[in-house]
Amino acid sequence: YGGRDFWGMKILGHSVTGLNLTPDPGCPGTQVGNAEEPWPFPDNAFDVVIAGEILEHLIHDYKALAEARRVLTPDGKLLITVPFIHDEPEYHIRVHTPRSIRRFLKYCGFQVDRYVERPGIPFKPTLNRFITVLMLAALSLTGKTYYRPLLRIIGDWEYFWAERFWFIRSMAGKARIVNWGCVICASKLDRFQSHLEVNVQSFQTLK
Repeated sequence: YGGRDFWGMKILGHSVTGLNLTPDPGCPGTQVGNAEEPWPFPDNAFDVVIAGEILEHLIHDYKALAEARRVLTPDGKLLITVPFIHDEPEYHIRVHTPRSIRRFLKYCGFQVDRYVERPGIPFKPTLNRFITVLMLAALSLTGKTYYRPLLRIIGDWEYFWAERFWFIRSMAGKARIVNWGCVICASKLDRFQSHLEVNVQSFQTLK
């Protein structure tokens, strides 16, 4: 995304450190690393870890969440976004549903504090092209793109629909009409059950 979240947090006055697979000169302070391997940061180093549209790309996604848990302060927050039932791109290794992502976070040691579904925007590629033309026109006429206020309007629209009409939203997502997904804010659990223990108990119950 060209550092969208990185610079968005910077503009809000936060100290930001990025982690990327390749060097990113456009985002100063970004460390090079693989999210599925040990992160180049000490324990309890961050108040917030943001992973936007990341987990669906990872084979060892649980390792990434273990590292996120390690580098977060005891009261730190994990903020993630994931798409739902989106397996068309070759680079989407994991496919999540509203239920699976909650379960996955729980077994990786996180408690979901807030869950908001992303209702998606119909005809998003066409809308993106229209917004680009609109921004370029505004830039040429006024010297400003007005990206931030427009982004706020779109965000408010999405949050409005995120709290309503779940059935319609899920049906539109499954039909690929909208980019259905969620935003989750989670905190660290002091104690959490291993998924292996859950599997053993489940199989013993079936016997």
